[in-house]
This record gives sequence, C-alpha cells and structure tokens, in this order.
Amino acid sequence: MKKNVFLAVLFLVCTSFAAHADSLNEIIGYTLQSNPEMAAVQAQKKAVSAQKGRFSSGYKPRVDLVGDVAAERREYTVTGAPNEIKEDETPYSYGVRAQMNLYEGGKTLYAVRAAEYREKAEDSAVAEKRSDLVYRVIRSYLDYMDAVDVQTLRRNNADVLRAYYVETRDKAALGRGTSTDVAQAEARLQRARAALTQADMSVSNAQEAFFRLTGKTAEYDKTLSIRSIISEKPESENEKFIYALTKDGPRSLEAAEQTAERENLKIKELNERENAARENIKVSKNTSSPSLDLSLYAGRQEKPMMMDDYTNYQAKLALTIPLYDASTSHYKSEEAAEQLNVVRAQIDNMKAAVRERVRIAWNDLRSHKAEIDYAQAQIRANEKALSGVRDEAAHGSRTTLDVLNAQQELLDSKVSLAHAEYGMIKSYVALMNAMGTLKY
Repeated sequence: MKKNVFLAVLFLVCTSFAAHADSLNEIIGYTLQSNPEMAAVQAQKKAVSAQKGRFSSGYKPRVDLVGDVAAERREYTVTGAPNEIKEDETPYSYGVRAQMNLYEGGKTLYAVRAAEYREKAEDSAVAEKRSDLVYRVIRSYLDYMDAVDVQTLRRNNADVLRAYYVETRDKAALGRGTSTDVAQAEARLQRARAALTQADMSVSNAQEAFFRLTGKTAEYDKTLSIRSIISEKPESENEKFIYALTKDGPRSLEAAEQTAERENLKIKELNERENAARENIKVSKNTSSPSLDLSLYAGRQEKPMMMDDYTNYQAKLALTIPLYDASTSHYKSEEAAEQLNVVRAQIDNMKAAVRERVRIAWNDLRSHKAEIDYAQAQIRANEKALSGVRDEAAHGSRTTLDVLNAQQELLDSKVSLAHAEYGMIKSYVALMNAMGTLKY
C-alpha cells in the first residue's frame, strides 16, 4: 500500500515537472547565457579590456633579475719566466635591474585612452547583441504562436468542410442535391486540406527556427492573448513580460527618430570607435617623440682567479631623440586619419540605416493597427453573411458554392486578424529594438 502511494506521488511530481513550460522570460535568459553570438561579443570585450591593461603597463616599471657567466682563458708571458702562463676562469655577475619610461610624448596616455573608448564601444556592442537576441527570440516565439493559431483555424475549417461535404454527399444520394454540389464541396475540402498541410509545415518551420535560436522547444501558451497585450490589460506571465517591453513606445514617428539617434546602441558603439580613432591619431603623431628612460641597477661581479669582486650600483637616465624614422610616423598618422574617416562614414551610414529601420517598423505598426480594425469588421460582416447564406441555402435560394465562398471569406478574415495582431506586437518590439530602448 505504501509503495503504491509512493509511486503515485512520484508520478504526480514527474508529470508536474514535465508539464511545466518555460516562460518567455526564462527562455530569453537561457538564450543570452548559451547563445554563441553572445559569447563571441563578450569574449571580444574581454580581449579589449586585456588590451587596455597591456597599454596601461607603460606607466609601470619593469624589474628583471639579470645574471651572466663566462668562460675565459688568458695566455701571457712574464719577463724572466721560462714558460707561457695560461689561466682559466669563470667570471660571473648577478643583480637586479629596474627600468621605467619617464617621457615618451604621451603615446601611453593616448593609447590607454583609445583602449578605454574601444572598451566602451564593446560595452555597447554587447548591449546591442543582447537587445537583438531579445528581439529575435520574441519575434521567433510570436511567429510560432501565429503559425499555431493559423493552423488551428485551418484545421477547424477543414473539419467544418469535411462535415459539409459528407452532408452534401448524403443529400445527393437521397436525391436532394446534385453531383455538382458534391464536387464543389469536395474541391473546397481538398483545398482546405492542402492549406492545413501548409500550416502544419509553417508550424514545423517556426519550431525549428526557435530551437536553433534558443536551444529550446517552442511550446504553445494557451494563456497568451495578443488582444490582452494590445488592449493594455495583460494577465498571464508572458503577456505581462511582452507588455512591459513595449508599453513605453513612442507616441510619434518624430519622437521615435530622435530617441533612436540618441539611444541606438550601434550608433553609440560607432561614436566610441570614432573617439578611439582620434586618440590613435595622437599615438601615431607621437611615434617619433623624444623618449626619456630611467634605469636602476644593483648587482655583484666576481672573478675568482683575479680576486676581483665588487658590488655595483648604477642609476642611469637615457634620452633618445629620433632624427629620421624613414617616414614611418608620417604614414602611421595618415593611416590613423583614414581609419577615422572610415568610422565617420560608418556612423553616417548607420544613422541612415537606423532611421530606415525606425520608419519601416513605425509604418508596419500603423499598418497592422489598421488591419486589425478592418479584419474585426470583416469577421463581424462575414459571420452575419455566412449565417444568412446558410439560411437562404436551406430554402433553395442559395447554392452550395455560395455557402462555401462565405465560409472561405470568414476563414480568410480570421487568418488576417491573427497575422495582424501578432504583426502589431512584432512591429512594436522591432521599433523598440531599432530605437535602442528594448531593455531586458
């Protein structure tokens, strides 16, 4: 008995875990941690931070433990000595040397500043990739939900047409219909089945796209209502999450463009790269600057045979003034200046591209809003028309084709409404992403 109770509890626990579906918020969090694109930009940021540390080392001294050993042989003669004298010895020395640059024209200062600007650029690149992934996950998820909703509409329509076909066929068998009616009903049924197959494939494709992006299997959320988000009355967890991302959208196209020019993360990244390019020009111009270095040394040298041992302390200032460097600094300066021009051109191009993205998203948003209104009106009219056509057909004043056409028009208006509702939310998210205000 106890064993059966334990198994029952275990089954309930397992099924409850199996039934749990990750929320959209959880899926996005998992994606940001595991997506290779995100890992790549984060690794690039770390590389730039390390580069900044390497340049900063120019402010620090270098300390080395030095030593050397040699093998020497001396051969000489002494007046009055019968034979040549030969001596072998191994003199050696050891000590500590510290070196530090005192002045080099500001190359280290400018190189560190350039690295700091590049680090800020990488921060913006990471934030931009993060925002882009959030947008792509939401869009992919809504694509899947849209595909499933359309699939449901197609399946329901196929079921209705199958029942209508059977009814028409039975009536014809009893002499209350014609073979033309049966053929028309069958044709529409086969058309509906083909559309359902296409809808099935659309769902499968949306699942594959979502899995490739997130590593998670897309699951249909029955609690998610796009209309609740549009009407600003979210209830479920996913509804509240999507609404929170889109609720602060711009009220006008002009406001959207101004925000995008100020907040777009790609533009911010390029602005920092422009600052870094300016500092690189300063580095290049100071390549041939004078250099002043300080060197300190403390060591001991020993020569066993000569009994010549001594301790050496040395402090040395070394000044280097380049006179001619084969025009290296000139060409480096030209290269750095052109790199600055490249970045400026990229900024102009990016501003135009961002403006285009904002306008496209804004126009899509307006279009989908209008489509929703039109589709809702169409559904109301088509439902009324279908009801009337069915009544008239029952009294013989309408044909089977009239009923099938009315049924198809109602289905088309419902599919249009589903596409428009999901499209409106996707346009909102796309607009926020283009503006640089899609925060997670």
